[in-house]
Amino acid sequence: MVIAVTGSSGKTTTKELLASCLKNLGEDALVVTEKNYNNEIGLPFTVFRIDDRTRVLVCEMGMNHKGEISRLSRIAEPDFAVVTTIGTAHIEFLGSQKNIAKAKAEIVEGMSPESSLFYPSSGEYSKILKKKTRKYRVKLEIVDAERLFNISEKRPSGFVLEYGGRTVVWNLPGDKLLGNVAVAAACLEKIGVPKDWIADGISEFRSGNKRLDFQKGRYSIINDTYNANYESMISSLEVAAQLSEGRDFYAVLGDMRELGKHSTSFHKKLGKICAGFANLKCLFTFGEDSNLIRKEFSKHSDDSRTSFHFPDTETGLQDLLRTFTENVPEGSIVLAKASRGIRLERFVEGLPGPKV
Repeated sequence: MVIAVTGSSGKTTTKELLASCLKNLGEDALVVTEKNYNNEIGLPFTVFRIDDRTRVLVCEMGMNHKGEISRLSRIAEPDFAVVTTIGTAHIEFLGSQKNIAKAKAEIVEGMSPESSLFYPSSGEYSKILKKKTRKYRVKLEIVDAERLFNISEKRPSGFVLEYGGRTVVWNLPGDKLLGNVAVAAACLEKIGVPKDWIADGISEFRSGNKRLDFQKGRYSIINDTYNANYESMISSLEVAAQLSEGRDFYAVLGDMRELGKHSTSFHKKLGKICAGFANLKCLFTFGEDSNLIRKEFSKHSDDSRTSFHFPDTETGLQDLLRTFTENVPEGSIVLAKASRGIRLERFVEGLPGPKV
């Protein structure tokens, strides 16, 4: 059985969650995409790991051009598929968000008739998915998190859910991420995975590898430096705001890459959105286009909030670290996020360690 996962953001977390829920199969029976081996080289590498003991393959599919997901789907031939989000990642190469939706919908092209594709009810462009699934006779399952789960409590660190007759704690904040939990659970239910396995997998899941990785030390860092696009930036800011519980929080944001002619508008829009978080006390930006985020943030903020920009150079990095430590109180919640090419983990790694 093959489960494929794609989306503009959240696909790696969703893939790892599926694996967490299927761990009772045993290591020999479960093959999962390693790291981010999700392209035309990485996916075959994953498929070649299948042997006679394999019962389930969970594979991640990435793309930045039209036709790539189609080729990956025809290689893996998924029985079930999940699309997490349809955002603006790689819009430089695809031209519009509508074209991105069409590219993500290619995942059905390797699927057999009567198989199922899962998509969150909060997602956009479901009509494009519906048209594509109808053509290939694949069933489109739109999943509403609030119907699948009874959300009994929303905490700064995540959610308390009632599911399968049990109380389940999901240890990552953010409504959009909870939508991905729901599509993963719905997919597993369709396959026939016991609800106890799903509940255990949700409760025991922990993120990492620079993806919403919470690191407590002198500062409470949300290390989300692996990659970024417009939608995931907003989602991560919402996570930081939820964790802060109304207290001040801080953000260090870098450039969003692969936006092409849309880069200026998306960076400016993000700056205005940043200003809308009333408890975002200070914004630091790093790179080139991210200065547009800072300028819009400053334009729409009052004098009680500050912002700084630094170029992506070694001197700029050192100036960022120095200015940050001078302006951010110890113990503060800090979001660090940027596209992969910025390598903003250098900032996180350069911060002073826990105070002794």
